[in-house]
Amino acid sequence: MSNDSDNGPAAVLADADPPPDLELASLPEIAAWIARADARGASDAAVSNTVAAFLDAFRGRYGQRREEALRQAVYMALRRIWRRANVSDSDLRQRVAELFDGPAP
Repeated sequence: MSNDSDNGPAAVLADADPPPDLELASLPEIAAWIARADARGASDAAVSNTVAAFLDAFRGRYGQRREEALRQAVYMALRRIWRRANVSDSDLRQRVAELFDGPAP
């Protein structure tokens, strides 16, 4: 019998909080899912790869204009998650940039 923890955080994330539908009507749910995934495993490569693959699919389907709307929605979702932790706006904006563009060189 397989244990979810054997499959890593990405598998646990997918089981516990599957990605929303890749539809524009789901933009708030997509942003909230990305923010929750980041908050749970920002430093975990498997979770980051899961989010990156989802973002690649979103970009391929909707393009740059819709990606900008999603970036803003993710930023707002992260603000809601981290509002009591005294995380600065610049740190949140940097995290959003890393989610969408990858880590800074």
